[in-house]
Amino acid sequence: MAGGDNWFTVSELLRPIQRTLTSCNGIFLPPFVTFDALRGTDEYLEQEAKRYAAYIHAPAHALTS
Repeated sequence: MAGGDNWFTVSELLRPIQRTLTSCNGIFLPPFVTFDALRGTDEYLEQEAKRYAAYIHAPAHALTS
């Protein structure tokens, strides 16, 4: 969602990086995003850590399909 401190979505902010990678025949994988990590509870951070671990262990084709 656009707004917040940056006024843009994460996708909009990463678009130049995505274009750079694709112009070099690279593969731009969807970013892992979590919000309010500084204010998150221990439970929230533990949940996000598990979600991140699953994300980085996922095969690239699973992230892009």
